[in-house]
Amino acid sequence: MHALGKEYAYPGVELQEQRAQAFYDAHKWKEARAEFEKLLTMLKDPANPARQRAQLRVAECRVQLKGSPSLIAALKSPDLEVDAERLYAPVPGLPLREKGSGHVFGAEHAGAELSRE
Repeated sequence: MHALGKEYAYPGVELQEQRAQAFYDAHKWKEARAEFEKLLTMLKDPANPARQRAQLRVAECRVQLKGSPSLIAALKSPDLEVDAERLYAPVPGLPLREKGSGHVFGAEHAGAELSRE
């Protein structure tokens, strides 16, 4: 890398996202959080679903590292897929659902939001 100097091409958004997801899938929470935070600096548009997903992953990593589950609950995403992932985010210490890899996070809150619409 030193030989390339300024010619070194830094990873693009897609490669950074793959790298971060690989750490996340391997349950390497500290590394995943750092890589998703790098991705956040690359994605500036708050409406971008990839940025919203990266924010969710950062919160999930922090929860896995003994952070408060309220970090996940506090996120709001206009993207329906990202919001669905947030609702089904696994929280350490709570039992997993029988057929899923996660559980419904804040179901009471989601139900209250839907009843107002």
